[in-house]
Amino acid sequence: MTNIPEIFINKIISARIYKKFFPLDISDKVLNLGVGYGPQVFIYKDDFGEMVGVDINEERLNKSREILDYYGVKNYRTILTKVESIPLPSLSFNKIIAIDVIEHVESPVRAIKEANRLLRPKGLMLITFPCLYDHYISLSRFLKGKFKKETSAGWNPDAHNQSFTPKQWIALMENNGFHLIKSRATTMFPPLHLLGVPRFWFSNK
Repeated sequence: MTNIPEIFINKIISARIYKKFFPLDISDKVLNLGVGYGPQVFIYKDDFGEMVGVDINEERLNKSREILDYYGVKNYRTILTKVESIPLPSLSFNKIIAIDVIEHVESPVRAIKEANRLLRPKGLMLITFPCLYDHYISLSRFLKGKFKKETSAGWNPDAHNQSFTPKQWIALMENNGFHLIKSRATTMFPPLHLLGVPRFWFSNK
Protein backbone atom coordinates (compact mmCIF):
# COMPACT_ATOMS: atom_id res chain seq x y z
CA MET A 1 0.00 0.00 0.00
CA THR A 2 1.27 3.45 -0.91
CA ASN A 3 2.18 5.93 1.83
CA ILE A 4 -0.69 8.43 2.00
CA PRO A 5 0.05 11.88 3.54
CA GLU A 6 -2.07 12.86 6.52
CA ILE A 7 -3.10 16.10 4.81
CA PHE A 8 -4.68 14.04 2.02
CA ILE A 9 -6.78 12.11 4.53
CA ASN A 10 -7.81 15.29 6.37
CA LYS A 11 -8.88 16.98 3.15
CA ILE A 12 -10.88 13.90 2.15
CA ILE A 13 -12.94 14.34 5.33
CA SER A 14 -13.80 17.93 4.51
CA ALA A 15 -14.03 17.54 0.71
CA ARG A 16 -16.93 15.07 0.84
CA ILE A 17 -19.42 17.95 1.00
CA TYR A 18 -18.48 19.33 -2.42
CA LYS A 19 -20.41 16.66 -4.29
CA LYS A 20 -23.63 17.82 -2.61
CA PHE A 21 -23.59 21.26 -4.23
CA PHE A 22 -21.21 20.86 -7.20
CA PRO A 23 -22.02 17.55 -8.87
CA LEU A 24 -19.98 16.27 -11.80
CA ASP A 25 -21.04 14.08 -14.71
CA ILE A 26 -19.16 11.31 -16.48
CA SER A 27 -19.07 13.51 -19.59
CA ASP A 28 -17.33 16.37 -17.77
CA LYS A 29 -13.79 17.46 -18.56
CA VAL A 30 -12.58 19.08 -15.35
CA LEU A 31 -9.66 21.34 -14.48
CA ASN A 32 -8.47 21.17 -10.87
CA LEU A 33 -6.43 24.24 -9.93
CA GLY A 34 -3.93 23.74 -7.10
CA VAL A 35 -4.72 20.04 -7.01
CA GLY A 36 -2.03 19.22 -4.41
CA TYR A 37 -2.22 15.56 -3.40
CA GLY A 38 -5.54 15.15 -5.21
CA PRO A 39 -8.23 14.82 -2.52
CA GLN A 40 -10.97 16.25 -4.75
CA VAL A 41 -9.96 13.88 -7.54
CA PHE A 42 -10.50 11.00 -5.14
CA ILE A 43 -13.86 12.31 -3.96
CA TYR A 44 -15.11 12.68 -7.54
CA LYS A 45 -13.25 9.66 -8.95
CA ASP A 46 -16.34 7.96 -10.39
CA ASP A 47 -18.06 11.13 -11.56
CA PHE A 48 -16.01 12.71 -14.37
CA GLY A 49 -14.72 11.88 -17.81
CA GLU A 50 -11.29 13.43 -17.36
CA MET A 51 -9.65 15.62 -14.73
CA VAL A 52 -6.46 17.62 -15.21
CA GLY A 53 -4.67 18.64 -12.02
CA VAL A 54 -2.48 21.75 -12.04
CA ASP A 55 0.01 22.55 -9.30
CA ILE A 56 3.34 24.32 -8.84
CA ASN A 57 4.73 21.61 -6.57
CA GLU A 58 6.15 18.67 -8.53
CA GLU A 59 6.48 16.43 -5.48
CA ARG A 60 2.77 16.79 -4.67
CA LEU A 61 1.77 16.13 -8.27
CA ASN A 62 3.87 12.96 -8.37
CA LYS A 63 2.36 11.82 -5.08
CA SER A 64 -1.16 12.58 -6.31
CA ARG A 65 -0.63 10.31 -9.33
CA GLU A 66 0.77 7.58 -7.08
CA ILE A 67 -2.19 7.77 -4.68
CA LEU A 68 -4.86 7.93 -7.37
CA ASP A 69 -3.26 5.15 -9.40
CA TYR A 70 -3.34 3.03 -6.24
CA TYR A 71 -7.10 3.67 -6.03
CA GLY A 72 -7.59 2.83 -9.70
CA VAL A 73 -8.19 6.35 -11.04
CA LYS A 74 -7.01 6.28 -14.65
CA ASN A 75 -8.67 9.36 -16.17
CA TYR A 76 -6.45 11.84 -14.31
CA ARG A 77 -3.32 13.67 -15.50
CA THR A 78 -1.22 16.53 -14.16
CA ILE A 79 0.53 19.68 -15.38
CA LEU A 80 3.35 21.35 -13.45
CA THR A 81 2.73 25.09 -13.79
CA LYS A 82 1.39 28.18 -12.07
CA VAL A 83 -2.38 28.56 -12.25
CA GLU A 84 -1.93 32.04 -13.74
CA SER A 85 -0.45 30.56 -16.94
CA ILE A 86 -1.55 27.09 -18.02
CA PRO A 87 -0.25 25.72 -21.35
CA LEU A 88 -3.59 24.43 -22.65
CA PRO A 89 -5.94 25.62 -25.42
CA SER A 90 -8.77 28.00 -24.58
CA LEU A 91 -12.21 26.52 -23.89
CA SER A 92 -10.73 23.14 -22.88
CA PHE A 93 -13.01 22.44 -19.91
CA ASN A 94 -16.66 22.62 -18.92
CA LYS A 95 -16.00 22.46 -15.15
CA ILE A 96 -13.25 23.95 -12.97
CA ILE A 97 -12.48 23.26 -9.31
CA ALA A 98 -10.30 25.64 -7.29
CA ILE A 99 -10.25 24.59 -3.64
CA ASP A 100 -8.07 26.57 -1.19
CA VAL A 101 -5.78 27.89 -3.94
CA ILE A 102 -6.73 31.46 -4.88
CA GLU A 103 -5.35 32.90 -1.64
CA HIS A 104 -1.94 31.35 -2.40
CA VAL A 105 -1.33 32.75 -5.88
CA GLU A 106 0.76 35.75 -6.83
CA SER A 107 -2.05 37.37 -8.84
CA PRO A 108 -5.69 36.43 -8.22
CA VAL A 109 -6.78 38.50 -11.22
CA ARG A 110 -4.48 36.62 -13.62
CA ALA A 111 -5.54 33.30 -12.13
CA ILE A 112 -9.25 34.13 -12.54
CA LYS A 113 -8.72 35.38 -16.11
CA GLU A 114 -6.85 32.18 -16.96
CA ALA A 115 -9.70 30.08 -15.56
CA ASN A 116 -12.14 32.13 -17.65
CA ARG A 117 -10.03 31.53 -20.77
CA LEU A 118 -10.00 27.78 -20.25
CA LEU A 119 -13.70 27.42 -19.37
CA ARG A 120 -16.26 26.84 -22.09
CA PRO A 121 -19.36 29.06 -22.45
CA LYS A 122 -21.89 28.23 -19.72
CA GLY A 123 -19.19 26.27 -17.91
CA LEU A 124 -19.18 26.15 -14.11
CA MET A 125 -16.47 26.82 -11.55
CA LEU A 126 -16.36 25.83 -7.88
CA ILE A 127 -14.00 28.09 -5.93
CA THR A 128 -13.43 28.52 -2.20
CA PHE A 129 -12.28 31.63 -0.36
CA PRO A 130 -10.77 31.41 3.17
CA CYS A 131 -12.67 34.35 4.62
CA LEU A 132 -12.16 33.41 8.29
CA TYR A 133 -8.89 31.47 8.19
CA ASP A 134 -6.60 34.47 8.52
CA HIS A 135 -8.71 35.86 11.37
CA TYR A 136 -8.37 32.50 13.14
CA ILE A 137 -4.58 32.56 12.69
CA SER A 138 -4.40 36.13 13.98
CA LEU A 139 -6.43 35.17 17.05
CA SER A 140 -4.21 32.14 17.66
CA ARG A 141 -1.10 34.30 17.52
CA PHE A 142 -2.68 36.81 19.87
CA LEU A 143 -3.51 34.10 22.41
CA LYS A 144 0.05 32.83 22.17
CA GLY A 145 1.41 36.31 22.78
CA LYS A 146 2.59 36.87 19.21
CA PHE A 147 1.45 40.28 18.13
CA LYS A 148 3.50 40.65 14.98
CA LYS A 149 2.49 38.79 11.86
CA GLU A 150 5.19 36.40 10.72
CA THR A 151 6.18 37.08 7.13
CA SER A 152 8.68 35.70 4.67
CA ALA A 153 10.61 37.52 1.97
CA GLY A 154 8.93 37.39 -1.41
CA TRP A 155 6.10 35.17 -2.58
CA ASN A 156 5.55 31.92 -0.69
CA PRO A 157 3.19 29.52 -2.53
CA ASP A 158 2.41 27.69 0.72
CA ALA A 159 1.37 30.86 2.53
CA HIS A 160 -1.83 32.90 2.33
CA ASN A 161 -0.62 35.75 0.12
CA GLN A 162 -4.06 37.27 -0.50
CA SER A 163 -6.77 38.36 1.93
CA PHE A 164 -10.10 39.86 0.90
CA THR A 165 -13.63 40.07 2.25
CA PRO A 166 -16.32 37.86 0.69
CA LYS A 167 -17.67 40.85 -1.28
CA GLN A 168 -14.20 41.64 -2.59
CA TRP A 169 -13.57 38.04 -3.67
CA ILE A 170 -16.91 37.94 -5.48
CA ALA A 171 -16.18 41.29 -7.14
CA LEU A 172 -12.83 39.93 -8.39
CA MET A 173 -14.64 37.00 -10.00
CA GLU A 174 -17.41 39.08 -11.55
CA ASN A 175 -15.01 41.73 -12.86
CA ASN A 176 -13.09 39.03 -14.72
CA GLY A 177 -15.72 37.13 -16.63
CA PHE A 178 -17.73 35.14 -14.08
CA HIS A 179 -21.28 35.39 -12.73
CA LEU A 180 -22.14 34.22 -9.22
CA ILE A 181 -24.84 31.53 -9.19
CA LYS A 182 -24.71 30.41 -5.58
CA SER A 183 -22.53 30.96 -2.52
CA ARG A 184 -22.35 29.06 0.72
CA ALA A 185 -20.50 29.79 3.93
CA THR A 186 -19.01 26.57 5.22
CA THR A 187 -17.20 25.20 8.24
CA MET A 188 -14.50 22.91 6.89
CA PHE A 189 -13.13 21.84 10.31
CA PRO A 190 -14.88 18.55 11.22
CA PRO A 191 -14.32 18.75 15.03
CA LEU A 192 -16.49 21.87 15.07
CA HIS A 193 -19.30 19.86 13.47
CA LEU A 194 -19.25 17.58 16.52
CA LEU A 195 -19.73 20.66 18.71
CA GLY A 196 -22.84 21.66 16.81
CA VAL A 197 -21.36 24.17 14.36
CA PRO A 198 -23.17 23.57 11.03
CA ARG A 199 -21.27 22.68 7.90
CA PHE A 200 -23.19 25.33 6.03
CA TRP A 201 -23.92 28.63 7.77
CA PHE A 202 -26.08 29.99 4.97
CA SER A 203 -26.86 29.55 1.29
CA ASN A 204 -27.22 32.54 -1.01
CA LYS A 205 -28.61 32.08 -4.52
